Amino acid sequence: MVIMAALFWPQGRAAPTESPSPASEAAEPDAPRITRTRLRIVPPGYTGLPAREQAELDARVPVGSRVEWLLDVAPRPDTVSAAFSEGGRLAFSRRRDRWSATRVMDQSTLYRIEADGMARQRLHRIDAVEDAPPVVSLVTPDSQLVLAAAGQTTFAPVFEVSDDYGVATTAELRITLTQGEGEAITSESRTLTVRGRGDGRSKRFSATLNLAREGLVGPGDLIVQLVARDNRRPRSQVTEGPSVILRRSAALGSADGLDGLLRPVMPAYFASQRQIIIDAEALVAERRDLEPRQFLDRSNGLGVDQARLRLRYGQFLGEETEGGGLALPTNDAPTLPTNDTPAPAPEVHGPDDGHDHSDEELASFGSAVDVLREYGHAHDDGDAATLFDPGTRSTLGNALDAMWSSERALRQGRPEEALPFAYQALEFLQEAQRADRVFLPRTGSDLPPLDMSRRLTGDRDDIGARLPPVQSANADPTLERAWRALDDRPGGGRVDLDGLERWVRGASGRLEDPLGLIAAIDTLRAEPGCSDCRRALQALLWDAMGATPARVERREAPNRRGRRYLEALQ
Repeated sequence: MVIMAALFWPQGRAAPTESPSPASEAAEPDAPRITRTRLRIVPPGYTGLPAREQAELDARVPVGSRVEWLLDVAPRPDTVSAAFSEGGRLAFSRRRDRWSATRVMDQSTLYRIEADGMARQRLHRIDAVEDAPPVVSLVTPDSQLVLAAAGQTTFAPVFEVSDDYGVATTAELRITLTQGEGEAITSESRTLTVRGRGDGRSKRFSATLNLAREGLVGPGDLIVQLVARDNRRPRSQVTEGPSVILRRSAALGSADGLDGLLRPVMPAYFASQRQIIIDAEALVAERRDLEPRQFLDRSNGLGVDQARLRLRYGQFLGEETEGGGLALPTNDAPTLPTNDTPAPAPEVHGPDDGHDHSDEELASFGSAVDVLREYGHAHDDGDAATLFDPGTRSTLGNALDAMWSSERALRQGRPEEALPFAYQALEFLQEAQRADRVFLPRTGSDLPPLDMSRRLTGDRDDIGARLPPVQSANADPTLERAWRALDDRPGGGRVDLDGLERWVRGASGRLEDPLGLIAAIDTLRAEPGCSDCRRALQALLWDAMGATPARVERREAPNRRGRRYLEALQ
């Protein structure tokens, strides 16, 4: 009888299980048990990854993968299902002795296998990895701003695109041509489809552009940008790569007058205006320590520097050169002649006097050019007055007016009154310096529609602060209490795992790994005496609490000797 009973005794505990949980090991001998597990993963077709199978129920899969569970459970239960952490449930279907279910993974999740009469199983985790967008980099040229060489007729930039799963075979090359200056800037854009070369995950795209065909025949910029896509389905991801600018500037050799001198000299002039401001502020600060005559001389010297700078800028606008020197005017009468003055030289009659034998060309009667040359009063120095567009000329004119007001106050010994005008002149000069820019085509932004019902209502709930709030040491008392309760030292009490799990689910949006915390809580709930489980959960809580901000502590009051030392330092 004993032998017969031993032969027919249930063999549930002796069934092999690849990943049994402690809870299942403590189950009744005749309770259902998972004897075999298989997880079949079929990634999306665009990834190019093959299907795979594994025995573990935890996995990392690309987003959109189809996951199929294959379970052998003995003895046979009535139902088998998978309960997910977000609240859903997936029922398994039975075919002979095997249970199976399929689900497309769109997000990371935790799940537990449940069956009628089966002991509580541990949580398993499936991480759904998002597809990264393609990365576009510029291979050649080395810089994003390239100056066109003399005689250059073509431009061939090369871009490289890489992606974790695959790059589309074609990409769009945006070509923008900008010409003109100031408000007269013009922009033309077109799109060119280019085909890449390389393997599936890394391709290079290039195109040889004819500058004459693109319209870059004179000064201007040719801006090229690559827009690449990956192979994700149903909607691919788009990445706009860096822009490379080919700039063709006006030739300095063909410039007349001050045109070729303007660019290398202007920055030094800006520094001179700043130096005048610095010297004027220093003079105002030293006024009490200077004699009146010395103060007036230094102020007049700054006025002379301001006048020289004003005249130097005036040359660019065609202003006249002031004669008579830059000395301070006085009421002194002109010097009278004395007996020591030498007699004037006797008039010498030249061979051409009165005989119309001069080497100069005779003026044509009625010619407007000759009349203006002989009797006119020209204010331009060659082409110097036409170097700037009207907006820049107006800005420089305002700068000259401010310089004149600053000079007048400095010459009168009032540098404090000259400073506001000097600052205005500097601002106008900086504005003129910024006139030469790179202009890109204006594109409209797709702004969300305004909610007129919320205008002027004072509702600031959805408005975030410019700076993150400073968290105190007790910002999350739930985490702090749980962390202290998990400590192995004396004083560690019972951990409120249910309350801690509710807090984690509510704050999952600002936690780095909420699923890991939930899994650790569930493991400790199933095995309260597991020391390793307590330490693992405590480490995750420490990371979730973040760094405690430093608090400013009040300095202790010094003693008598310390006060004497601090007073001596003062």
